[in-house]
Amino acid sequence: MSIHHNLITIQEGIRKAAERSGRNFPDIKLVVAGKYADAQTLQEAIEAGVKIIGENKAQDLRDKYKILGDQVEWHFIGHLQSNKVKYVAPIVTLIHSLDSEKLVIELEKYLTKINKRLKILIEVNTSGESTKHGVDPQSAAALAAVCKKLSHLELVGLMTMGADVDNPENNRPHFRSLKKLADQLQL
Repeated sequence: MSIHHNLITIQEGIRKAAERSGRNFPDIKLVVAGKYADAQTLQEAIEAGVKIIGENKAQDLRDKYKILGDQVEWHFIGHLQSNKVKYVAPIVTLIHSLDSEKLVIELEKYLTKINKRLKILIEVNTSGESTKHGVDPQSAAALAAVCKKLSHLELVGLMTMGADVDNPENNRPHFRSLKKLADQLQL
């Protein structure tokens, strides 16, 4: 199956899910994870219509960006270490995985230096799994308050990773709790 055909199939699934949930399909953004794809494969995806690529490793983002440039919007979707901010911040338009005040402060310092404002999501570990990154739900409000005080960060929401479960329906409580938390924080 071609990348183009896969993209059409995925978009149709998103459209149907949007209808079922009462969401507006055009408001939903598909972020293609580039984790296992090389630059050539991502170029094919771009030609098929992909608009946003998310990378989860700073060095991979840097290397693929050197080849593909600004053909797409780049997001960072992995766990970001403070010492890798310099690779990520100049390239991306959104970081999905902020999970500590130390990282937020480091990012703010770097963004000030390069005079850039960046959208961010706080990653919340709603499942409580030790293998997942993110702040615990009780700490999210404090981290959000820090983010909202900084001039180069725009907190646009929260993010979580579903638990490792056999039945995806078992993840619904985790996503509901994230939605409730986002509503409480007015995000």
